[in-house]
Amino acid sequence: LNRGDADVDIGVIQDKAQRDPIVGMKFASDVPAKDRPHYWIIKTESPSFAELKDKRRHPAPEFYHRPPLANLDVCSVPVTMRKTAP
Repeated sequence: LNRGDADVDIGVIQDKAQRDPIVGMKFASDVPAKDRPHYWIIKTESPSFAELKDKRRHPAPEFYHRPPLANLDVCSVPVTMRKTAP
């Protein structure tokens, strides 16, 4: 996928020809229950998710070329999930 520069227009690709198109989508509610995918997703109120957020908020400094932002960006926190059997 094409990515914009986060320092320019918050990463939005201005040239529409360079953007990746969305070619299709479905709402799970529009798919018959027996055909829907099943996922396990971490509970965001769990201690393990709190630990994950804390590690994002206070990363190992030697990992970064520039210091992390003072506020935790919700988009920078990966939510642990996996596909499961129905």
